Amino acid sequence: MAISKQEKNVSFYKPTLRRQDMVGVLETMATDSIGPGERKTLLEGTIQDFTGFENAFALRSSLIALEIALEDMGIKEGSRILISPLAPSLYKRVIDSFGAEIVFADTDISTGVMFFSEEAAIVDAIIQYLPLPSLPFPEYKDFKDKTIIDMSVAFGKKSLDEWGRYAIVSLEAEDVISAGGGAILLSSAPLNASVYQEDSMPDLNASLALVQCKYFNENSLKRREILQNYQNAFLRSSSGHTIFGVASADIPDAENNAFRFAITLKSKVDEVQKFALKHNTETTLTFKDSIATSEDLRDEKFKNSIFTANRTISFPLYYFLKSAEIDKVIKVVGHLI
Repeated sequence: MAISKQEKNVSFYKPTLRRQDMVGVLETMATDSIGPGERKTLLEGTIQDFTGFENAFALRSSLIALEIALEDMGIKEGSRILISPLAPSLYKRVIDSFGAEIVFADTDISTGVMFFSEEAAIVDAIIQYLPLPSLPFPEYKDFKDKTIIDMSVAFGKKSLDEWGRYAIVSLEAEDVISAGGGAILLSSAPLNASVYQEDSMPDLNASLALVQCKYFNENSLKRREILQNYQNAFLRSSSGHTIFGVASADIPDAENNAFRFAITLKSKVDEVQKFALKHNTETTLTFKDSIATSEDLRDEKFKNSIFTANRTISFPLYYFLKSAEIDKVIKVVGHLI
């Protein structure tokens, strides 16, 4: 009797290098130098065009990008920095290295965007982490000169240069645009802080990011189509859970890169993840690397952020998902327990 093959899971994330990606990388490897050079500079200009910021610096990590931005702002021991509990945990590590104090503001439970806090007027810096392609609360516009925007997830959203003096775009393996590692630091004015050669992104990484930038709009369109299918399936169900960041069944607008489809659960995460895995779909806790989770925040003043961090899971959503894989995810999303 024939033995049936075990059905494969839909991986939450699956890195891929297409032929176009490899051509750029191989061309770089064939040059005399694979360190920072022409492709790094070209990537910087490309990201400037995407975002509207006047200056761009391709760097080896988000950590370095944040360090340079804070140094440029004159942050020192005793400085106070306003930030969302949903921001990446590495940000706390950088802030601690300056001897600065973190001031938290809670977040909108439907979008994860940081609520306006009166502390904005008296802190030395504000870090706006955007977990979706969305804008900060409008009151923050008055504090642009001391604001750093983490637009890694929101890449493609227009007008963010009007909200911050600096912005960071992470280019790690699982980001919207990937260089296999690294980040872009953007600024609306030239930096006073130094950017050293050893901090700069090698051309080998920049070449990979350049190809992904070239196909960014095309890939975003494919993801938006998949996202709408997920969304429609979920809205037909009666699970009582909530789609994170999506208010209706409309197709996301062209500024939505559709990088993320997440659901905030009313029930325990473990139960839902086991259900999804039983039906061959991998999921992940959306904010598993946030300050809220790494510091195990319990303060009632940040109850929205804590709930979002502990109850929101993301589903596979990448442009090269196969039809059969999309169907598997749709079945899970439409029948969540």
